[in-house]
Amino acid sequence: MAIRLFAVVVLASRADALLVGHRLVQTPLTALNMKDSCVEISEGPLGKTFACDEPQGLGSEVELIDGELKWVRHPSLPNAGLSDMDEDACHLIGSSGKLFACKGDRPANGINCEQEWVEGEMVWVCKMP
Repeated sequence: MAIRLFAVVVLASRADALLVGHRLVQTPLTALNMKDSCVEISEGPLGKTFACDEPQGLGSEVELIDGELKWVRHPSLPNAGLSDMDEDACHLIGSSGKLFACKGDRPANGINCEQEWVEGEMVWVCKMP
C-alpha cells in the first residue's frame, strides 16, 4: 500500500499532471498556433471567432459548440489611437504624454478608454500605448 501511494504522489508532482481525488488527470498543453486545433465559427465587425480543441492563452474560454466543449477565442476590442483623439473634445492630461481626457462619446469605442472624474467632470480617459 505504501509503495502504491508513493507512486501516485510522484506522478502527481509532474508539472503537466493534476491529482483529482484518487485519479491522475493529464492537463492539455497550451496550443501556441491557432491553425493547429482551431476552426473559424463566426465573423463580425471586430474580427473572427475561433473554436479550438486546446486552450489559446489569456482570453480564451470554454463554451459548448455543437454539443462539444471547445476553447473559444473571441476577437479583441479595438484600441483608440492618437488619430481618434478629437482636438476639440480631447486634451492631454498628466505628465506622461499618454493620457487623454475626452468629453462626450467614447473615442472609437476603444477598450483602452474608461470613464473617470477629472477636475470635477465625468470624461472618457484613454491611455495610449
